Amino acid sequence: MMRTLKKKLVDAEGRSEFIIAVFCDIRGFSAFSAQNEATDTAMFIRRFYIELLDNYFKNAVFAKPAGDGLLVIYRYSERTLKAVSQEVLDACFRALEQYHSMFDRDPMINYAIPGAIGIGVARGSASCLYAGKTIIDYSGAIVNLASRLNDYARPKGIVIDGKFLLEVVSEEFRALLTESKVYIRGIAEKNAVPIFHTKEVALPQYALKPIQDGVRKTVTKELKVSDIALIRNNYHMTIPSPPDAGYEAAVEVVWPLKKPKGHTRWQVLKKAEFTVRPENNAIKISMDEVRTIISEAALSKRSMVTLRATYVEK
Repeated sequence: MMRTLKKKLVDAEGRSEFIIAVFCDIRGFSAFSAQNEATDTAMFIRRFYIELLDNYFKNAVFAKPAGDGLLVIYRYSERTLKAVSQEVLDACFRALEQYHSMFDRDPMINYAIPGAIGIGVARGSASCLYAGKTIIDYSGAIVNLASRLNDYARPKGIVIDGKFLLEVVSEEFRALLTESKVYIRGIAEKNAVPIFHTKEVALPQYALKPIQDGVRKTVTKELKVSDIALIRNNYHMTIPSPPDAGYEAAVEVVWPLKKPKGHTRWQVLKKAEFTVRPENNAIKISMDEVRTIISEAALSKRSMVTLRATYVEK
């Protein structure tokens, strides 16, 4: 697989496209993983991806796993915008409603599944990396925004960027959406922006406050890949000052690139939360998620990676 990808990257080109990006994430997956065997969790996540792509987002032009969730991309034009929007939102609402019955007839899923799903949706232009007829990846602000909105879809539900515009949403779905304003790290930190969300969504407090109100601190910790393999479950990264729990902690995994030399690549973790104690404060990091990133990056056991945590000081 890596050899094929490397060959395609040699001839890869970029283009700009209008897309709808959907992030569908499983809520409660960490607890589910802790209570079940690895074979069961792997089986469930595989079946979940297949179910989404076979029965809900079957006309997507691109999809890729993202930890315990799935990124799905639809392409649209001026002529097809309304029809594609209808198709995508229909799939989102059906997946949300039918999640618990998705596996009723699956003989391999004979255990309790995680509690719910959250979905983030955004549309606009994005960069497409492709080689011939093969799409390698999508990137850009719209993909990042869909991921951020997905994080706000808790404990479950759908969150849609306000710039999606209700004009391209059918009356059927408009009636199911509520408009709110939120702050988004790296996107709308000082001025709140509109979103639409379903009734199940309880927006976290950090989404309702300007992000630059407090003093932002950054802490780093360098670890060898071979040592990360030995750390079970979570890693508690000590921070020097009390955090403002009203804001989310942001943790990135950073690793050096072989070429070009001196450059790095990073990926943001989905799961990072504060642990506040009288004796010390820390950010709890899911090492399973870190190991997934390391595996996808094909890093050697001798490689060094950096955990870079950013938080708002109380």
